[in-house]
Amino acid sequence: MESAASDRSWLKPTVLLCVYGIFSYMKPSEPFLTPYLMGLSKNFTEFEVVNEIYPVWTYAYVCFLLPVFLLTDYVKYKPVILMQGLGYIGCWILLLFAQEVPLMQVMQVSYAIATAGEIGYYSYIYSIVKQEHYQRVTSYVRSTTLIGLFLGSLIGQLLVLFADVTYFDLNIFSLVNVSIAFVISWFLPMPKKTLFFFTEEEDMSGSIESTYLNEENPAEKASEVNADGITIEERGPTFLAPKPNPKNESKIDWKGVLVRLWADVKSCYMNTVLLRWSVWWALSTCGWLLVVNYAQNLWETIYSSAEGEVYNGAVEAAATVLGALGAFCVGFIKLNWTRWGEIALGLCSLCKCGLLLLMYWTTDIWLCYAAFVGFIVLYNFVITITQFQLAVGLNTQRFALVFGVNTFTAVLLNTVLTVILIDKAGFGLDVNTQFIIYSGYFAIIAVIFLLHGVYFLCKNSFSSSSSFKSTSIIIDVQSVYG
Repeated sequence: MESAASDRSWLKPTVLLCVYGIFSYMKPSEPFLTPYLMGLSKNFTEFEVVNEIYPVWTYAYVCFLLPVFLLTDYVKYKPVILMQGLGYIGCWILLLFAQEVPLMQVMQVSYAIATAGEIGYYSYIYSIVKQEHYQRVTSYVRSTTLIGLFLGSLIGQLLVLFADVTYFDLNIFSLVNVSIAFVISWFLPMPKKTLFFFTEEEDMSGSIESTYLNEENPAEKASEVNADGITIEERGPTFLAPKPNPKNESKIDWKGVLVRLWADVKSCYMNTVLLRWSVWWALSTCGWLLVVNYAQNLWETIYSSAEGEVYNGAVEAAATVLGALGAFCVGFIKLNWTRWGEIALGLCSLCKCGLLLLMYWTTDIWLCYAAFVGFIVLYNFVITITQFQLAVGLNTQRFALVFGVNTFTAVLLNTVLTVILIDKAGFGLDVNTQFIIYSGYFAIIAVIFLLHGVYFLCKNSFSSSSSFKSTSIIIDVQSVYG
């Protein structure tokens, strides 16, 4: 009986977290944020929204991300989820009742706290369930996030079109949903273990496997090779869980943990192929952040919400569903990503460049919508491949580190570009000019990865040819002198 109860112990926290995820991501007003801020309710100008209000989220997010990443594990996840809920509530209260630009900037800071708290939301479940349930609960949590996003966008669009609901009313619905999510989060059980600070000895002791990709001759250095040519061989430094002080059980060796984390990060990124996939992840995610943050502003310049009904909600709902479908299709593609990965990344980046150029060039809102959906589908498709490639051979702790470092790098680069291109302290570019630059940004990524991918293929083909010729000579010599 105890064993059966133990087998079902993962159900309650998983269900609670999934319900929390649906309500916290089901915000019908989000697709209409720009029309709301520039409409009669707030009446901000395009310059105030694009160049003064929106950039604040980027700056606050990059400031919160690293501390939250470290504190999440130390405080055992649940407090960070509660903080996320408070961030959302504060954000929507300000959206409803604040009027001045400085208060809207505070709203963006509150939203940054909430989005930084996503680290706790996505990693909480791994501290509650056993490792054999990881794959199942991951799919549940990710799926409920997409369901929440889809339902929020779809409901918002339907209410605007058929119920004559105002954008102000949509924000009330969003506030109610995030408040319900906050109440649900109080019922989540407090974890007893975490990935780094409070670990079971068997979870962290011993070596940590690392992805090792030998570009030239995998057969020489590998004892175990998977279908994509990835060998799981190289051993990283031993990562021992910090032991509590016997005199003070709550005291944690922060310095020891951070030193071990830093050593583990360096060990991961010494792998050149893992480094290349990570570079693309960071660069692509940075571009994605810029596009999704300012797409609504571009749509507003092409077809203003003051002129008639807009379909932002329907577009974002479609992008969510088709993006999830693109990610799902990755599992059915049989390709040697080690050999062809960089070519694929380069071609997808080139397609993104074309789609963004189309978004800038067109004056047809529906064509702009379609290009945006295509961009989101491509991003979800390729980022899923990237995460899969990095996850192979990495245990949970190392993948969490790589995920955190790559995300922080993307946000940091996004911050730099925001300061230079968008903020009024920099060039303060209008949204149309921004999308030309975003297109060029992905063009540069495409050229870099295509050139290196071609170089990699040529180098391997030459090596294979030389190896074949050497083998033929040996055979001929043996036939003569055998």
